[in-house]
Amino acid sequence: MKKKAVDPKILTWHTEQRRIGDLVEWEKNPRLLTQKEAHDLACSLENFGYVETVVLNHDGKSIIGGHQRRRIMLAEAMVNPDAMIDVRMPSRQLSVKEAEELAIRLNRNTGQWDYDKLANEFEVEELITWGFDAAELGIDLSEEEPEPEKTGGSDESSESDIHVKPGESWCIGTNGSKITVAVHEGAPGVLSIIDAILSHAKKVGLQIVKVNG
Repeated sequence: MKKKAVDPKILTWHTEQRRIGDLVEWEKNPRLLTQKEAHDLACSLENFGYVETVVLNHDGKSIIGGHQRRRIMLAEAMVNPDAMIDVRMPSRQLSVKEAEELAIRLNRNTGQWDYDKLANEFEVEELITWGFDAAELGIDLSEEEPEPEKTGGSDESSESDIHVKPGESWCIGTNGSKITVAVHEGAPGVLSIIDAILSHAKKVGLQIVKVNG
């Protein structure tokens, strides 16, 4: 009994091995990784090994899918360029358009997440470690800036408004205690110290008055 001839238009796939250093990246590859995504992929490769194989065209060298895995494996010295790795190969050469379509579909047609299940069945810290961003999970990690505390006295401006200059005189407190500043231009450190003293005095509610200068 004769075997039925296989339609050459029907694609089938099989696994072969190729030298990783011989594989050629698709120059039009639009896929990018952020620093975090690259780190997460490297962690996955280190923890679980080479699970998802690189996809090649029938020529045995042109990459259709798996550019980032190959890059990270070489960059992180997980393998050397002479290492033989498993690759997925088609039964015939894909046309340019077919290869372009498959490259996009491999990265795009990946489904969606059930965020209710993620929230109820998994720990948030683990999900972020495994590759999610906080924003994807609806978590705002930004911290609100506290409002500056108002100080006592007639001057209610912020602490940063006090900048002492050489030759100025300032009064601190209600008893008329006076700090006289006579500092050379070449000693900015002393001015900074006096700035800090005046700022602290205003913060604790003492009256700060510039007498002259």
